[in-house]
Amino acid sequence: MNTGYLIHQAERTPSSWEQRQIDMTNAQIVASAGRIWRALTAPVRAVHPIYRDGDRVRVRYHVPAPRRADCG
Repeated sequence: MNTGYLIHQAERTPSSWEQRQIDMTNAQIVASAGRIWRALTAPVRAVHPIYRDGDRVRVRYHVPAPRRADCG
């Protein structure tokens, strides 16, 4: 392994063009991860839709009433 090159890369500040390329690559990675996450959570969102109400997020689903103990 060429450790001298890795040390040089760690000490050197990337140019504006290199930083733009790094940012674009990171954005593509995050976008693909978001698409995968949305695909995996689509069945849950279909059952439990989320409604955004300003800054609050409400999850709308049916909560069964608590069972009452028989008195007698």
